[in-house]
Amino acid sequence: MERLKKLKRLIEEKGYQGFLATNVENVFYLTNFWGEGMALFTGDSITLFTYYLEKERALASAKGCDIIALERGSKIFEAISEKVSKVKICIDNTKGKVIQSLKEKGVNISLEPNLIYEVRRFKEDQEIDKIKKAGEFLDKLYDYSLKILKEGKTEREILGELIKEVISEGYDLSNPSTSLQPLIVAFGENSSHPHAYSTDRKLKRGDVILLDLFIRYEGYVCDCTRTFILGRAGEKFKDIYELVKSSQEKGLEILREGIKASLVDRTSRQILKDFDKYFIHGLGHGVGLEVHEPPTLNSQSKDIIRNRDVVTIEPGVYLSKEFGIRIEDTVSLREGEKVIFNKFTKDLVEI
Repeated sequence: MERLKKLKRLIEEKGYQGFLATNVENVFYLTNFWGEGMALFTGDSITLFTYYLEKERALASAKGCDIIALERGSKIFEAISEKVSKVKICIDNTKGKVIQSLKEKGVNISLEPNLIYEVRRFKEDQEIDKIKKAGEFLDKLYDYSLKILKEGKTEREILGELIKEVISEGYDLSNPSTSLQPLIVAFGENSSHPHAYSTDRKLKRGDVILLDLFIRYEGYVCDCTRTFILGRAGEKFKDIYELVKSSQEKGLEILREGIKASLVDRTSRQILKDFDKYFIHGLGHGVGLEVHEPPTLNSQSKDIIRNRDVVTIEPGVYLSKEFGIRIEDTVSLREGEKVIFNKFTKDLVEI
């Protein structure tokens, strides 16, 4: 596979003879197995090390790798050390005591957390197709949300109904490590928190409704946000909504291969005029096996947008204790073609 050729070249350029994946997304990327374990790539082969409780699932889903199932404990480190006892390898993460345990077994190992992202940023056709499929379902999920958003329902009730719809339709959720909840459902003043938690707050007439929905299809994430209002919108809300919408349109317009990510952020931000000070996060981020991955689109970013990047464009304005507005799409760049995966309307919807 092309991804393995590129990974081999990158590790060899840095003087390594192997790469150990411990993050579940990286293990999946190399083996097609999503579960507990580690994947060792030595340039010529991949070995998946997992535990007995995962053996049957690994045998059913893993591809292009050998599988070694072991008891919990130090045996997994002994098995890895036997494979790489005479070579230098790198690892993607410092979680747990993996590095320490392997060094105690005599493994020459160093941390290289960004190396695998250099490979993962280039989305292959089948990866883009899966993100597109997730995006198509998100459009249906927003249609569904308009049917269930009723006065008197709580944020948690709507969150629960959306989760049920995702799972029952054959898709999966993507829980960011910094959140206790897999989707963002926020009413009224709660929408002024960019990463709001759903509560028992009930939906009332005149409330702003912010839905940030991100789901997986066969491991790959699509991320989309829309902002509605229950009832008629006031002039203040309408004016800010149109600014956010125009800001997002500008970001999508100038996004292209070779442009500085910071310039996309800055240009989109300028559209917000005096409200740019209420835009309190970056314009976007990469999307793939994780909901947030390279590249980063913000004012401090050093990233250059590349061919085969998949990113979000998501400006927002957040007025504390009043309301927030965010509009977000996931978009791919492939051989000069720009494709926006989310088709649900961005015109103001008054429910």
